[in-house]
Amino acid sequence: GKIGYFPEFSPNDDAVVLTLTVPEQTDSAIDVRAGDIAVVDVDLATGTFGAPRTLVPDTGEFHFYPTWSPNGDYIAFASAPRGTGTDGNPRKSYDQQQARLRLVRVEDGAVFDLANATHRESSWSTYPKFAPFTSGSGLSFLTFNSKIDYGLIQNNSAKPDEKKVAQLWMSAVDTTKLPADPS
Repeated sequence: GKIGYFPEFSPNDDAVVLTLTVPEQTDSAIDVRAGDIAVVDVDLATGTFGAPRTLVPDTGEFHFYPTWSPNGDYIAFASAPRGTGTDGNPRKSYDQQQARLRLVRVEDGAVFDLANATHRESSWSTYPKFAPFTSGSGLSFLTFNSKIDYGLIQNNSAKPDEKKVAQLWMSAVDTTKLPADPS
């Protein structure tokens, strides 16, 4: 009864991660207002897909924009509270002021906040994507979109919401530091 959004194949092409949501919680192909992070096993040789396995369920906070780590052991994603925004409209994934970055371990579904990368609440930190490689020690890099201040050059916190400018940011992610914040 759910529809998949924002799919991404695993590094080994043996699974797809996606956001699962119900049709009434989306307005278009580019947004969701509710969602779980799920993995679907794939057999490309036979063209078959397994049943979705939910790693991070929507429990009043929805999850979106999943992306695989280079080794396939982790998935980064954004989370935000469901409900109505300050403009009176439903909160949507593509313009989500409350979004924050998180990481889930595929093996056991353990979720970790990437607080250092998110930097601060209400900064539109969203749309994470891992670089396609990992260093020998397990260090990887995560890019994301955010309206965090950039010193005096981009002082978003001094601007009204409609004037804030999104920028591309990058954070190192070192999973050997878990369960502490790896970002």
